[in-house]
Amino acid sequence: MYISDEGLHKIRLADLGNNNINTLTSNSYSPTFITLDSVNSRVLFTDPEDYSVRYFSLSSPSTVTPVSASTNTVSGITVSTAGEYYFADGSSKVIKLTLPNTKSNYVTGLSNPQGLFWRSNELFIVDADSTTPKIKKYDGTTLTDIAGGGSSGCANDIEATSCKLSSSISGIYVTNKNEIYITEARSSPNGNIKKIYPYCDSGYQLSSDGKTCDPICYSKVGDAACGGPTQGTCSAPDTCQCTTNYFGNECGSPKCYGKTSNACNNQGTCTAVDTCMILSINHIESVY
Repeated sequence: MYISDEGLHKIRLADLGNNNINTLTSNSYSPTFITLDSVNSRVLFTDPEDYSVRYFSLSSPSTVTPVSASTNTVSGITVSTAGEYYFADGSSKVIKLTLPNTKSNYVTGLSNPQGLFWRSNELFIVDADSTTPKIKKYDGTTLTDIAGGGSSGCANDIEATSCKLSSSISGIYVTNKNEIYITEARSSPNGNIKKIYPYCDSGYQLSSDGKTCDPICYSKVGDAACGGPTQGTCSAPDTCQCTTNYFGNECGSPKCYGKTSNACNNQGTCTAVDTCMILSINHIESVY
């Protein structure tokens, strides 16, 4: 785990397995936000003292390269799964950075962007507006409010967009289950870490307890989807995984003797698991 120690101007590496910590860089930097680029084996951090982004390779942490990032303050930084860099420009935007020093606006119209986190193809942004701080998500086209915007209070289990967040929010982390953790600095007595239970992507619906996102299969969720637990389960939007005895898009068709076609030897219809309704030309002859 890489740690930016702004007060002592150092980048440190914590080895949680061996319970020790080492100093990687020690200079006149003031590192604040930090991110690991595992694609290109780099660590990047922002330095608000001179409005720069700095980086070093994992093989040579003592060699730190600066990039003149902004004429305003810089804060959050993150890296996409493709190894693309994004940093928060305190003026109101997020900038895409291509090394060695090519910059372009990626998200505009923000108030005070701080922490950033990239997950899948989405950028999560802490926008610490002094009046209405929010957590936002940008998918490359649309900027969506995830949390914040309430008029007062933020009790446990409140609807995320009804919560009034503190303007001191900064760091953000998003799990692969869409759980969002944010840091909130306080001068007294202590800071907080808040957890925002999942927001749901298109094709998913928030569970009744508000803690998981359930996939929707053909307008149904949970036990109501895919014929119910005995016939199948909804594993992803409009994707049913059928049990052994059923098949079809919604697991609504039974198998007869393991067959999905010609199950009754062209002499009848498979009406239930291993149950053929045999028909003659004029009347029903038998059921077996």
